[in-house]
Amino acid sequence: MRCLYQQSERGYRQLETLYQQSERIYRQLETAYQQSERIYRQLETAYQQSERIYRQLETVYQQLESAYQQLERIYRQSEHIYQQSEHIYQQFECSNYQSRRIAIIIHSS
Repeated sequence: MRCLYQQSERGYRQLETLYQQSERIYRQLETAYQQSERIYRQLETAYQQSERIYRQLETVYQQLESAYQQLERIYRQSEHIYQQSEHIYQQFECSNYQSRRIAIIIHSS
């Protein structure tokens, strides 16, 4: 009888130990779950931030594209103005040359 009691005592202590181990494992799992929840929320926040940054970069890219097109238009306009000023300068040179020739003819008459 005493042997049976000792065996049951030992069995009870083993069950108690197993229960305490399972309690510890449960708490560790609970902690791990909470940490994974925190990590998930952080990743969610990081994803939303990256989405915002992406949209901002899209906007900046479109603005740069627009600015580039404006610069191209300004460049073409300045080229046109330069060509016009070249033409005006040639007309002035021609007119100046003709004026000098006329002045020489009048002066020599």
